[in-house]
Amino acid sequence: MSTSARLQQRFALAMPVIHATLVTLLLFLFTWPAATAEPRDVPIGVVGPAPVADQISSMLEMRQPGAFDVTVYASSDEATEAIQNREIYGAILLGQAVEVQVASAANPAVSQLITSLGDTLMAGSLAQQGVQVPTLTVTELAALPDDDARGMVLGSASLPVVIGGIALGALVSLRLRGAWTQLSVVGTSALLSGSALAWGMGPALGALSGNYWTNAITLAAILGAFGFPLVAAHRLAGLGGFGLVAATFFLLGNPLSGISLPPEFYPSVWGQIGQLMPLGAGFDLLKSLNFFESASTQAPLWVLGTWILVALALWFIPTRKGRETLTAA
Repeated sequence: MSTSARLQQRFALAMPVIHATLVTLLLFLFTWPAATAEPRDVPIGVVGPAPVADQISSMLEMRQPGAFDVTVYASSDEATEAIQNREIYGAILLGQAVEVQVASAANPAVSQLITSLGDTLMAGSLAQQGVQVPTLTVTELAALPDDDARGMVLGSASLPVVIGGIALGALVSLRLRGAWTQLSVVGTSALLSGSALAWGMGPALGALSGNYWTNAITLAAILGAFGFPLVAAHRLAGLGGFGLVAATFFLLGNPLSGISLPPEFYPSVWGQIGQLMPLGAGFDLLKSLNFFESASTQAPLWVLGTWILVALALWFIPTRKGRETLTAA
């Protein structure tokens, strides 16, 4: 038997084990965040007299230890400002009746959780007084568009963005040569594709209600934060470097993006890791630009900018392969 035949036979024997291992790994990587999801230090506000607010904070801690990071506000206006600045997800207002303020655009799951807490608190308070429990008053401060009231379109759009970003890096790395050619094609493709995605997610499907051109530039930056690092990794370390960066973006950045579940629902620091990836930072930026005009956008902008700028800096490192392709440009 020839050497190639023996190698093929060994690969045929090993392939089922390799495939089963990869499938199992993918299963756990993509389902583990959802399977272990629970609130952890979710920032919410409580408005009311200090003794009562402190009592409610202590009660929430006893019911769900470590679930909420409660800040007490003196007035509903202070809580409203904190929600609009994305400092908290919502607030419970204590008075003759319990009310809640929520921002579904930040995360629908957390808004439902805060509303449920308000219902529970109001029912307990009024039941003790022998009063019939009315419908909870819910004030929506940042609603999702009517065409995407549950945020399904925005959540579903994450996978096409990931695939599009990785595909851009792969096509440019494998099909084009020359530093300046690759650079210009990644930039041009990101701008054109970002504009198309902004049209699809905005006017076509109604998931984004903000300015079209702002969304187009943001989505172009997200795609660029995928494409530039991938091509830079391929130029420096070949397919191995490309594969490592692509796997990081897809296997870590996608399931930990915080788009469907807020970062506070992930165990330990995994939610923060997701916000340091292009997808998590990019969609966080989209939410702020479209639904929270007064919120700071510095953190996601720094993340996207860092991915792009570091990639561009690495792009022209004078390796032998880099010098060859630069000369060919």
